[in-house]
Amino acid sequence: LTFFLAWSYYSVRVSLTFWCAAMNYSVHSLMYSYYALRAARIYVPSFIQLVITTLQIAQMVAGCYFVASVYFIVINGTYPGCSMSISSVRGSFFMYFTYTLLFINFFIQRYIIGKKKKSV
Repeated sequence: LTFFLAWSYYSVRVSLTFWCAAMNYSVHSLMYSYYALRAARIYVPSFIQLVITTLQIAQMVAGCYFVASVYFIVINGTYPGCSMSISSVRGSFFMYFTYTLLFINFFIQRYIIGKKKKSV
């Protein structure tokens, strides 16, 4: 879904694509740097995992906000040059909202419930 939406937005040069790509690149660069350090067996403080997951959640919430903003621009005709269709906006919101729920669920399972299980 992510690839399909990104490709379709890029093809019509939707400005939202560039904001979302910048957020995605920023979070992924940190995430993959962390993975590379761990794979090289270099010590990384454990709280960094929590920070990365929190940034992923923030990225998805920001994505929902950006897409919702574009939705109101499109339905109100505020910016006639906006090339996003309602179906694209709905698809984007579905994607970001779903990812938000998945990352929040992961956060709860890993950092809240997971810690309770370890302490028992």
